[in-house]
Amino acid sequence: MQELYTALNHLVRETPIERVSVRDLTSLAGVSRSTFYRHYYDKYALLNSYYNTNVKAILKEESRRELSWLEALTAILKVLGQNREFYQNAIKGNNSCDLKAHITKISRHFYMTILSQNGVDLNYWKNSKALDFYICGTLEILYSWMREGMVEKPGEMADLILSLLPSRFPFSFEGWKTALISGMYK
Repeated sequence: MQELYTALNHLVRETPIERVSVRDLTSLAGVSRSTFYRHYYDKYALLNSYYNTNVKAILKEESRRELSWLEALTAILKVLGQNREFYQNAIKGNNSCDLKAHITKISRHFYMTILSQNGVDLNYWKNSKALDFYICGTLEILYSWMREGMVEKPGEMADLILSLLPSRFPFSFEGWKTALISGMYK
């Protein structure tokens, strides 16, 4: 619901997500609480849906040309930077359903899909642990970048994130768009 997305964007630019209530969202959006709960389990479900919608919009806008994963990741980070206040407040919190948990879930699915397509056995414990380490480490770098004001350029951050991929993984990012979008619905 666009009204709720607009209200979320407005409120979270000014206030950490932890302090935004469903009442605040529905009041600003001009919708009832029952309408909210018909569409979303809680405010984090709305936030995660909003994030997914933004990422898909970036990919759709950029789909006119064939992007590499580095270019797509750079485009995503640019949008985060253009909406710095929103995303800085959106990642504040420790709820198990918050945006950080959602991004972790999407990232894990994305890399597992890509690595499986490249023949990596993720049932082998060393590969699984290396992937977990990579995801946790790079996402913490991303969150740190966000908390510290996103000073470094998005392209530099995207390059850093990809450069940290464990050398044990033979890697091709072919099929990355399908893997990323399918991870948003797991």
